[in-house]
Order: sequence, then C-alpha cells, then structure tokens
Amino acid sequence: MRWLPKFRQPLADAASLGDLAERLAAKHLELQLAPRSQAGFDATNRNGERFQVKARRLGEQGERQLGIIRNIDDQPFDHLVVVLFPKDSDDPLGIWLLPFDLVRQNVKQKLLQNGHVLYATDKILNHSQTKRVR
Repeated sequence: MRWLPKFRQPLADAASLGDLAERLAAKHLELQLAPRSQAGFDATNRNGERFQVKARRLGEQGERQLGIIRNIDDQPFDHLVVVLFPKDSDDPLGIWLLPFDLVRQNVKQKLLQNGHVLYATDKILNHSQTKRVR
C-alpha cells in the first residue's frame, strides 16, 4: 500500500516526514501521540511507556543517521521507533522498535549539536532486541 503516491503528491519534506513517521508508528503500535510541545518522546501506549520516533529518507549514499536525541542520560523515552523511507516514496521501507538500553549502548555523542545520534545500521535493525513492526 502506498501512503502518498508520488504521481499525485510531492514527497514529504523533513518536517512532514517526521509527522508522517509519527502517524505510522501510532497506527502500527497503537500509540497515542503526545502534544507537540512534549520534550523527549512523541507518543505513549496504554501502559504509559514512552516512544520516541525517528525517521530518515535514504538518499543516494544510503545515509542512515537519525535525528538528534537530546538528554539521553535522563532516559526521556522507553522505546525508539525507527521509520526508514526510500528516496523516491513516502511508503516506508520498514518500521522497527528498539528498547532504550540498545539505543543508549549504540548512540554517538555530537557535542556541537548538544545531543546524541544513532545510525540505523543493519546491525542495529537486525539485533535480537529489535522488533520489526512493518
């Protein structure tokens, strides 16, 4: 199923891609989206667990660096949802769910950006603690 056929809709820009990823995560994981002003997480489930959603459109080089994660030492979320999109479509390649501990062990600090980043490598996406949702 194609979410936004490319012959009818322009591809989502970075901000709209994040919104699209959050809606997809909410749909596939039965989450309630948090208010936009909520720091640290984007959604919760009925058990109160917090979910941060990160999206990436893969370019020519296949770059998989996700957006900045801030205040990771405060554990602002319980799970990270990774949504990867192909370069030419808004239909996701996949949606993965990662536990916080796996994220924490694999992030790299970015001092200039005051946060940490995670690369959605095959090693991370295929890890035994990672669950592919779609």
